[in-house]
Amino acid sequence: MISNLSSHIHLTPERWYAWLQHFFTDNNDWSIDRGFSIEKRPIYCISAGNGSQKIVFWSQMHGNEATGTYALSDLLTYLSRERPLFEALKKHYTLVFLPMLNPDGAQRFSRYNALGSDLNREGLKTISPEMEILKKALESSTALAFNLHDQRNIFSVGRSSLPASLSLLAPSTITTKGLEARKHSIRLISAALERFTVEEIRYVARFSDEYYPKAMGEWCTDRGISAILVEAGGYYNDPHRIFARNLMTKFLLFCLEDLLTKDTGHKNLYQTLPVNAQDLRDLVIRNVRMQSPSGEITFDIACTGKYLPDQNQWRWMIDEIGDLDMIYGYKEVDLKSEEPISFQLFSPGDFLYIDKLPKSWHQWFTTI
Repeated sequence: MISNLSSHIHLTPERWYAWLQHFFTDNNDWSIDRGFSIEKRPIYCISAGNGSQKIVFWSQMHGNEATGTYALSDLLTYLSRERPLFEALKKHYTLVFLPMLNPDGAQRFSRYNALGSDLNREGLKTISPEMEILKKALESSTALAFNLHDQRNIFSVGRSSLPASLSLLAPSTITTKGLEARKHSIRLISAALERFTVEEIRYVARFSDEYYPKAMGEWCTDRGISAILVEAGGYYNDPHRIFARNLMTKFLLFCLEDLLTKDTGHKNLYQTLPVNAQDLRDLVIRNVRMQSPSGEITFDIACTGKYLPDQNQWRWMIDEIGDLDMIYGYKEVDLKSEEPISFQLFSPGDFLYIDKLPKSWHQWFTTI
């Protein structure tokens, strides 16, 4: 982390606005414009520079995906401190930041805005005022766009037990000018990856490049804007995604530095990244032995850590039951040496509560 905005899975608009106020008090290099969400919460457009080409960053168009906003707070802080880099960027480009594009969803810890719309599916038809703000920022002279998201903890680096803590995508396109824009995105991603350590790149994957005509990445690329989708993912014992935040900040910074040096990659590392798979769960309970009416049976249970914002607590929620030999867990518990438990029903979508679990399970059962 570079900024003093501490990571928490639920970043509320109130806490974000408070951080911005302190940031602007200490830094007067940035211009500030303001629009409003459906429920009239402010959406701040932060810009600097006089270059003929714009670089646009936006985050949290899904309100429950805050890691990108934390990364942008780090990037804003870093640029304000590192004057030579900041001045060089301002000379060649105009930097535009739209953090927390969906403050109404952020307030509710919801993917959707107050209307219930997925903003990342309003590419072809603008419905919400939040998307009017974004498209206005992108409409002229934009050369590069960074679309920052969070993905679920289930995503792995290929078919492996490694979490995809960072996933990257140069969105697909159906236009000729989009093909050139996408090539530039791929070269820029590859150049940034060359600067990652061997350990860091183990946790980097490539997102599916299926074409989504209504998504904003495709909207940009089809119009000749080089777009890069950056997805923050899970890591071990890191529910607030500090590891992914640091990787995302580093990636964005490397991209900006490489633009100035015109280093756009000597290898196509992007294409060598494993494609995301969905082989991880937060908790896998293996070899549960149960006395059923038809005799003893053995099965596995996979759980997802579910954050409940109204309680500010995490709960284990059952995701899948059965033969889970091809699923990996961030945390795994093997009960093969435990005595069979009495018959009880486990159903996907149910929460696990310690007072309803067999006492033999209490020794490993913890909150997240």
